[in-house]
Amino acid sequence: LRWFHQASGRSAGRDLLTLMTYDPGVKPKVPSDLPPARVFPAVGLASMHTALGEKDKDIALLFRSSPFGSVSHGHADQNAFTVDAFGRGLALATGFYPWYSSPHHHQWTRDTRAVCSVLVDGKGQVVRSWKARGRIVAFKNTKGYDYVAGEAAEAYGGRLKRFRRQIVHVRGGVFVIYDDLVASKPSTFQWLLHAHDQIGVEGRVLRVRRDPAAMDVHMLLPQQSTVSQHDKYTPEPESHKHKRRNYEKTWHLSVSTKRPELSERFLNVLVVRRKGDEHPVSKVNLVRTKSELGVHMVRHDGKFDTVLFRTGQGGDNPVRVLLGALREK
Repeated sequence: LRWFHQASGRSAGRDLLTLMTYDPGVKPKVPSDLPPARVFPAVGLASMHTALGEKDKDIALLFRSSPFGSVSHGHADQNAFTVDAFGRGLALATGFYPWYSSPHHHQWTRDTRAVCSVLVDGKGQVVRSWKARGRIVAFKNTKGYDYVAGEAAEAYGGRLKRFRRQIVHVRGGVFVIYDDLVASKPSTFQWLLHAHDQIGVEGRVLRVRRDPAAMDVHMLLPQQSTVSQHDKYTPEPESHKHKRRNYEKTWHLSVSTKRPELSERFLNVLVVRRKGDEHPVSKVNLVRTKSELGVHMVRHDGKFDTVLFRTGQGGDNPVRVLLGALREK
């Protein structure tokens, strides 16, 4: 805490954190010896890092699926994630706080449309409800990779029977995200991604840039979808009569299924790197078996990484990860 206090540039006495660490006898310690990934199930948060405590080197993913729902300061953001790299935001939670429950704050910032989650028929999760819950159902921090799974169907007010999002971090900044969705009636689904700048769309690859960070999103499933994006807020953030503010625009991308279905699967691979560095992955291929679905990735050094998700119900091992010669279940 003392290290975080100093690293964030806070001055003493302005919030609870700095009061807790005001004692000059408490010496700062870089958290480099902590696990690179950690889960906090009581509040529904999981974080994954490549270089915890070293902002200029770190790639991080934060995931939320919370039992506290969307009440109070909570938003309708179950199973949402953010990605940061080298001190820059790549996948964002968007929106502003002009004042408490302003039209923009209530209708955009709190809404699922503002975060990297999923819409059903263009609609998000229930806003400001204890029952709009998520939960983290699995987590693993092991040699070579991290794994988290969240279930958020309850947050959609009966429109979903299942929303299982599983994320595997292949160490070094490659995130495989698998979404398994089952609706109460045939529906379309929208997979959301938000960024500071316009997102490049090159075939089945989305390109996010925020110097010095870069992220390529390889869209493997569904194989038939439409991609759209815009830089508008609905409604736009308000300027307080006493404080004129210049709000930054952000870009909001949606990958939408083309026709209503009872179930759908999204499979995306996020490859994060420093701009100008060699791409860590040269090939990304979809893999299907009778009981598993996943991705086979080839690195430039010839080594491969394979991540497979169990598609049937049940089983003690919902994910199988093979990292080159290292095989772990």
